[in-house]
Amino acid sequence: NGNVPAADASLKANSSIKPLKAISKSELASHNTPSSAWCAVHNQDSDGTYTSGHVVLDITNFAAKHPGGDLILLAAGKDASVLFETYHPRGVPHSLVKKLQIGVMEKGSFADSFYSWNSDFYKVLKKRVVERIEER
Repeated sequence: NGNVPAADASLKANSSIKPLKAISKSELASHNTPSSAWCAVHNQDSDGTYTSGHVVLDITNFAAKHPGGDLILLAAGKDASVLFETYHPRGVPHSLVKKLQIGVMEKGSFADSFYSWNSDFYKVLKKRVVERIEER
């Protein structure tokens, strides 16, 4: 773009990004098969801090590449936050979550977890689980 400075061109390109679709519980629940698998997980920022709300991931194609196999399909059509945390004590790259993200749950779709994911207790527990896994 000859007349537009590079910085302005990137701003213009980013301005075309559409907001993520708000997805209802019933729509999420309808994507519960291996051929159409979506799940919701609680939202985290790029620093790993848990924020309010849930993101929706399309795990349909990723299931074949998932390091844990098609076990991921147990999450299809559901709030998979507890499964996500339980099976990934080392975490999941934020970039992968963003790549799979197709929307956000409608506000209030799921009650806040009774787990305090940002608590010191949970952080220490996760660290100890990883240390124990690495001992083997």
